[in-house]
Amino acid sequence: MTHRITNRQSGLTLIELIVAFSIFILLALAAATLYSIILKTSLQDRLVQELQRDVDAVSGHLSGHLKPAIGVASPTVCNVQNADALTVSLSGGQTRRYDISDNRIRYTDESGQSEVLLSPGTTVQDLSFFPTCTDGALAAVRVDGSLRRSSGGESADLMLDTTITTRSQ
Repeated sequence: MTHRITNRQSGLTLIELIVAFSIFILLALAAATLYSIILKTSLQDRLVQELQRDVDAVSGHLSGHLKPAIGVASPTVCNVQNADALTVSLSGGQTRRYDISDNRIRYTDESGQSEVLLSPGTTVQDLSFFPTCTDGALAAVRVDGSLRRSSGGESADLMLDTTITTRSQ
């Protein structure tokens, strides 16, 4: 009678453990990379949405406040690009002014009250006003420029390009 001695132990060999651990590490790194990409894309999308809201708000403000303008006031000149500032005149000799200070759009109404039109975190990269006059009256104002919003090491840029036709036309 022959007895066979088998030395079987249940479990994994060292090589099997190393291979399984390596596969786990690769999968964890892939998941972390994917998560990082999704987070960055989500932040970028949020910045673009917030910037679009700012552009819409500024465009709406410009449209509402420039429509009653009848002309331009010094130092603004008609039919010439005016970088960083626009002053328009209203009936009754009152003026409204838009200017860029500290990379923000500042609006000053006819009573001298001023307000910043951009939310915190949004800055002006470039902005110019091009008032068009016909027969001495303000016909339209074209506003061109770009705005930037930054947060968490990411930034988004958006162009502002709008033309407002005044009521004097």
